[in-house]
Parts: sequence; structure tokens; C-alpha cells
Amino acid sequence: MAKMAVGDESYTYSVAWFDAVTRGRHMGRAVLTRGNKARLAELPMKLKREPLKFVAPSLGTLPEIFPNRMINKATAKAFSEFWFRKAPKHRVGELQNITQFFHPLDIVAEWNRVYGPNGFLQYQFVVPFDQEEPFRRCLEMIVNSGHLVVSQRAQAIRRR
Repeated sequence: MAKMAVGDESYTYSVAWFDAVTRGRHMGRAVLTRGNKARLAELPMKLKREPLKFVAPSLGTLPEIFPNRMINKATAKAFSEFWFRKAPKHRVGELQNITQFFHPLDIVAEWNRVYGPNGFLQYQFVVPFDQEEPFRRCLEMIVNSGHLVVSQRAQAIRRR
């Protein structure tokens, strides 16, 4: 939260995925991504022709084959470890569309099918930037609840 609130003022948007499964010294580890709207000159030629046209990217659709027990403590921890380690330590100048930046799971249509026929529950809450302790308590309650939390994201938009 401190990096999102006090970080580089030259970015308008901040998105953080945080690990809500891992306990101990790595509890709450996160991947922070920041960005701005791209200027026309920064777009590749194929996007310059229709810069406001948006087509959400898709890598395909998940089939309805996943059993209810597909998501468990082991697979949730494995996903969190993979998601944290796949993120680069530092990357600058990458062009991403809205889906890639704000909703990366939506690149795979019907991604929620991985939870099986019983589905999943999504819970969202807002915490002001200067309230790190309540956020820490919420994270501790989530991690210690025994519920499986596979992916959590926090978003911030700076007003200029």
C-alpha cells in the first residue's frame, strides 16, 4: 500500500496483485504494476489507425471439465507462487491494453470455470491509503480463515 500511495507520482494508474494464501514472512507479498494512458505516438502502427477501437484479447475459453475439488490449498499456493515469480522485478515501456492491465485473468474467457460447478465467491473492499493496519488485519483474517483465495487485486487511480 505504501508503494501505491507514495510511489512514483508520474503514473496515473496502479494495480497490485497480492498473495492472500501464503503465510509467514511472505504473507501479503505483492506485484505492483503502474501505468499511464498511451499517447498516439507511442502506439504501434496497427493501433494508430483506430486508436480508440478496443477488442479484448483472448487466449481461448476454458472448458467445463474442472471438478469441484480442483482448487485446493496445494493448487492455490502453486498458483500464487507462479503468479508472483512470473512477474519481472522491473519492466518499463510495455504497452498493455485495459484487459491486460486491470483484468489479466479475463484474457482467458470463462476462467472462473476452474472453480468447478459450485463456482466461487468474490469479495471486494476499499481501504484508504493511510489505513495500512486495517488492511493488514483484513489480509491476516483472509489468510487465516481457511478459505481458498487464489487471486486478489488492488487498484488505485491518481487524480491530476
